[in-house]
Amino acid sequence: DIWAGDVVEVFVSLGERPTPYRHFIVDTRNLQWDGESSESGDDDRRFDAEWLSAVEVGDTEWTAEMAIPWAVVGGRPRPGESRRVNLCRERCPVRELSSWSSIVRGFLEPKHFGTLVFAG
Repeated sequence: DIWAGDVVEVFVSLGERPTPYRHFIVDTRNLQWDGESSESGDDDRRFDAEWLSAVEVGDTEWTAEMAIPWAVVGGRPRPGESRRVNLCRERCPVRELSSWSSIVRGFLEPKHFGTLVFAG
């Protein structure tokens, strides 16, 4: 169960609205999970994207890298377009949650995702 340990999570909407979005997780063992959430909030766990990750584990820290192709998240945005995103980290066993865009109860809050606007 990937959620039982330390993880980094990335959420990226497929367009300018918060939903639908794609959800990517990597843990300290470099195990990956991905899913797709619809506008109704239901997850499609059959979604299986091709993306890359790497982790480096130190004595007191760990680092994650994730490479997610634009094709997996609705295609490359045009100049002026935006996407709703969040970058999150969970530290266990203390359940310490960190996120780029503020959350209220947990990571699965697309209405609280931040907005990235793409330049030309």
